[in-house]
Amino acid sequence: MPKPEVSSRFRMHFEVQRDQVGSMLEFLTVAGMQNIGFELVTDVAAFRQNKSRLNGGGGRPKFRQSGLRVLLRMLAKGRPVSLARMQKRFEQDGRAKASCSALLDGLLKQNVVKRIAPGEYQLIKKGAALKALPAPMNGGGAKHG
Repeated sequence: MPKPEVSSRFRMHFEVQRDQVGSMLEFLTVAGMQNIGFELVTDVAAFRQNKSRLNGGGGRPKFRQSGLRVLLRMLAKGRPVSLARMQKRFEQDGRAKASCSALLDGLLKQNVVKRIAPGEYQLIKKGAALKALPAPMNGGGAKHG
């Protein structure tokens, strides 16, 4: 059985300005090029807040520890902690106040924390029971008196 004939070719890519397209197509056609195709590429300037994502900077800030861990470490001392103090710590870390409230709401629903006075919370689960808990997901900042 005869071997098929092998042919090689090059596919070339290049960019030209909009006003050069016609003369470039004419030049390539006269030069004997076949299967000439083109595509219009439109560049759109990014908004200032999105530039970091486009340049590989990532969208969300990175933290050394999770917000849940920050809350649990504050509450682990056994003393009541005020919501205002927890929110202040979140803001110092560059986190949103609402994320503190959302996490706290999840911990309340899982009976890890109890409200002992308006705006005061205390940890009620400790040790292995605490480590086995999934991260609370609430989806919004709940109001905690």
